[in-house]
Amino acid sequence: MFLAADKFFQELMGIRSCALTGHVGSGKTLGAIAIACELLRRQFVSGVWGNLNHSLPHSESLERSCIILDEASIVMDSRWSSVCFDLYGSFVRKYKGVYLYPSVHQVDKRARNLEVMRLVDIDTIPFLRTWVYRWESTSGAKGTFFLLRPQEYFDYYDHEFVPTSDGGTLEALCSMYPETVNEILESRSGKRLQRLMGYDTGSRSGGSRSVSGSVVSGLSERVERLEAELENVRMMVYGLTGNIESTSNGASQGEATAIERWRA
Repeated sequence: MFLAADKFFQELMGIRSCALTGHVGSGKTLGAIAIACELLRRQFVSGVWGNLNHSLPHSESLERSCIILDEASIVMDSRWSSVCFDLYGSFVRKYKGVYLYPSVHQVDKRARNLEVMRLVDIDTIPFLRTWVYRWESTSGAKGTFFLLRPQEYFDYYDHEFVPTSDGGTLEALCSMYPETVNEILESRSGKRLQRLMGYDTGSRSGGSRSVSGSVVSGLSERVERLEAELENVRMMVYGLTGNIESTSNGASQGEATAIERWRA
């Protein structure tokens, strides 16, 4: 149950994404689950999509979904910020979705337009345990809200599950906007995105829709071209290295011969 959270949810629905930050065990994923429950209760979304195992109503598509990317830095690391956020964040208003990014490590700065962090765990009264969260947005708005009895959300998700992909989110976006997504993928590393979409790991969750054959084929062709170009570069480097070594060896032999002649 939330208290004093109306302003936060108003800001969330305006920005449509929220990063939940903090140290290990600080209530990030549980906070995301609780926010998703509240979004469902307020009928802002009709289901939950995610890369974690949960028992909330599952979405069959991203439309009107709360998308939870647990440990989001595995797909949106701040050190390669432009790779995937163009795909995750660009169309969210079109399909009326809301993204939640609980993560220990920092995610793409554009995903941090609204940030939430748990400040205090008040457990002096067992039946009225309360978590206090602080939130702030890049618009300058900020505040505090309270989550009462957070233990009521413990059973809604698998605490031991380790996400290995984005749960099929990019795949679903490919199905929804194939032409636009293909344009974005033209300038991206196909192999990296393929792994995040689960083709290498086979990881799926959230009832994702299968990507069209043309999109998969296009991605595969791009990956093959990239790998071929990389192999050509490697061969050029090896060739240059070999020439340098032969030149160096030749110079060394020449010097040795000159020294022997001088001694004679």
